[in-house]
Amino acid sequence: MALSDQMVRHVATLARIRVDSRDEARIGAELTRVLEYVAILERVDTTAVDPMWQSVDATWNGQRADEPQPSLERAQALANAPRQQDAMFVIPRILGEEEG
Repeated sequence: MALSDQMVRHVATLARIRVDSRDEARIGAELTRVLEYVAILERVDTTAVDPMWQSVDATWNGQRADEPQPSLERAQALANAPRQQDAMFVIPRILGEEEG
């Protein structure tokens, strides 16, 4: 079942994205292919698969131990800075008083 342009507009509204009317047919076809693939996956027999709450080993958290590590020398850290002054990074003001 192909998604109509009206359905594509509805999905775009729900997703809060702007879709150009020239792209509705193409996007509808792509979404239709996705839904067809989901329908194939729904037919897969998973009765022998144990339910799981996550897809990775829960005993491994993926983080290294929190141990002191050597840091960069100041010159190395500032080497690619677009602006620096007095051995410090210079960044645009984002908070506080207005310049002027």
